[in-house]
Amino acid sequence: MMSATLIPASLLAIGAVSACSSGSTSIPDSPLPRAIATPDAIDYPRPSFVVSPDCENLVFGVLPVTELTISSGVAEDITLHVEVANDASERSQGLMCRYPVPPGTGMLFTYDTDRSSGYWMFNTYAPIDILYLDQSGHVVDTVTMSPCPRGPGEGSGSDFDQWQARCAAEASDYVPAGPWRNTLELPAGWLAAQGLGGLSGRDITIIWNTPPS
Repeated sequence: MMSATLIPASLLAIGAVSACSSGSTSIPDSPLPRAIATPDAIDYPRPSFVVSPDCENLVFGVLPVTELTISSGVAEDITLHVEVANDASERSQGLMCRYPVPPGTGMLFTYDTDRSSGYWMFNTYAPIDILYLDQSGHVVDTVTMSPCPRGPGEGSGSDFDQWQARCAAEASDYVPAGPWRNTLELPAGWLAAQGLGGLSGRDITIIWNTPPS
């Protein structure tokens, strides 16, 4: 199962876009963030998980946490702590079955190469604002994604073909405007509450606050 993460290859045609090459200059990669502390050490809130048969096989816990700064050049910079999903299993689960996602928290998904497909919200219960980032931390696009839990008549247990198809169809609205390298997921509306809701995505930069080794 996957949630708030990449649409699986079998459904990719619904939500993918082609990445077009342009004549723009390549920006050197920024170092990827690493954990700066255990969740307990910085009082990071423990997530609440939905009690449902569809959530029973998940890993219930907090991923490594890092510190990020959201900079716009308009409003004051905002520093927050987020979990880092940097391997396939962590990205596959994402924010699946969490409700709510506390304000001022979120999840950063890191990848080794650029991508162009969108995310979906299969088995996800909290609305999310996703920021698609290029390799230097500039925001390529921002999209608000709606929950997609199992609906009536969409089977039970391992029978989730109809459910997946609906979530994938809805994800056609979540495809970003251009290629991206990493993504940041935040509670829906949180950026707007910080005074950043009226800015276009490209006015915002995410800075990894990676401390010296």
